[in-house]
Amino acid sequence: MTEVQAMVEFSVELNKFYNVDLFQRGFYQIRASMKIPSRIPHRVEASLLHATGMTLAFPASVHDSLICSKTFQILYKNEEVVLNDVMIFKVKMLLDERKIEETLEEMNFLLSLDLHFTDGDYSADDLNALQLISSRTLKLHFSPHRGLHHHVNVMFDYFHLSVVSVTVHASLVALHQPLISFPRPVKTTWLNRNAPAQNKDSVIPTLESVVFGINYTKQLSPDGCSFIIADSFLHHAYRFHYTLCATLLLAFKGLHSYFITVTEEIPSCQKLELEEMDVEARLTELCEEVKKIENPDELAELINMNLAQLCSLLMALWGQFLEVITLHEELRILLAQEHHTLRVRRFSEAFFCFEHPREAAIAYQELHAQSHLQMCTAIKNTSFCSSLPPLPIECSELDGDLNSLPIIFEDRYLDSVTEDLDAPWMGIQNLQRSESSKMDKYETEESSVAGLSSPELKVRPAGASSIWYTEGEKQLTKSLKGKNEESNKSKVKVTKLMKTMKSEN
Repeated sequence: MTEVQAMVEFSVELNKFYNVDLFQRGFYQIRASMKIPSRIPHRVEASLLHATGMTLAFPASVHDSLICSKTFQILYKNEEVVLNDVMIFKVKMLLDERKIEETLEEMNFLLSLDLHFTDGDYSADDLNALQLISSRTLKLHFSPHRGLHHHVNVMFDYFHLSVVSVTVHASLVALHQPLISFPRPVKTTWLNRNAPAQNKDSVIPTLESVVFGINYTKQLSPDGCSFIIADSFLHHAYRFHYTLCATLLLAFKGLHSYFITVTEEIPSCQKLELEEMDVEARLTELCEEVKKIENPDELAELINMNLAQLCSLLMALWGQFLEVITLHEELRILLAQEHHTLRVRRFSEAFFCFEHPREAAIAYQELHAQSHLQMCTAIKNTSFCSSLPPLPIECSELDGDLNSLPIIFEDRYLDSVTEDLDAPWMGIQNLQRSESSKMDKYETEESSVAGLSSPELKVRPAGASSIWYTEGEKQLTKSLKGKNEESNKSKVKVTKLMKTMKSEN
């Protein structure tokens, strides 16, 4: 397995701190740190982009991989403090060159935001002078092609009711041979299982072993005047070059496209003349140049030079991007609206509407509520809720999970609905019918489209997108059909549930 060094850079902006209802007056500070799984050899470098705004009580500072925001004083309820701290986290890691994109897509980048407090004397050099009172962990869903560009308001717990607005931008900026050593966790055995965790620095490989493979050895030509490359090593070098160049070019294309979109949608954004690049043509040109080289030393140097050029282009574009969009108020508002739309759409997936005749509101029955409970139980027993796509910046305490996500039912009594022959309480009474008739009815409806409902009772998720609900409905249908095989009683309930579901579109 050949490993390459990748670097993903995160820009974390702490915009404003809102005191909703903090109990105590005093000095507050937010500390940020970035974590990734320990099984991935990595190093995290932290820095501040530039100091802006008021210094407040104490300025922002960096302590190894931990960044402390400005220390500010809170005196009044509903107080707002402008922080404008821009934190840069450079995550350098070793990745398998065959699974670069898959590893980055699935990796858990965890951003920890800790709220610290003191009501006494405080020194900026003493980190222990402030005590930790609340913490939030944000899971950043990063894509090597699209990066990450999102804004979220992070609310701390209800005992320390306050909010900090956070904007995150991220991009892949480098892919090349390993240049530094990384600490690797030492595998524990049965004999030393109780020993403390230990790390061992990795060995920096040579350029040839990275390009041609770890088993590469030089071979003399028959005349003894030059070296030759075996076909297996040559194919490895071509594949290595193609994979890394394609990943870097796609990351460049994604960042460039988002940069252009931002400058077009925000008039006040600084306009820059960005160089257009034909990604496919550039990749083809680089691969053809490499295939013309026969000398192994020259081939390895050319591959390394191509990767260095692409990394420099990507880093330059990333630097221009940060220079233009950092602490841009209009972009922050745009990203906040996007986050709100995604969050509402996610909640709307578990929002159902029932339509009844207006006269039915007078004769409301208790069995109606019981049918809602049965439907809620059936939904939670499937993969419907667990398969909802997460937000780009995920926090289970704020977004809800499978156990805390609410399922809401709204009953609408309308003049346009004339009959209510298939009301939910009727369905519960129908459970007492013979199982044979129910099975016959289910078999006749099995070939119908999923989510079919009678015209008298319409069930649909209000405000949900057609794409999201269709996927959820398919998974719900599949899961409910699986439950049919377990018991005849569940078949009756599933039939009723599927009959009362209908997609909005």
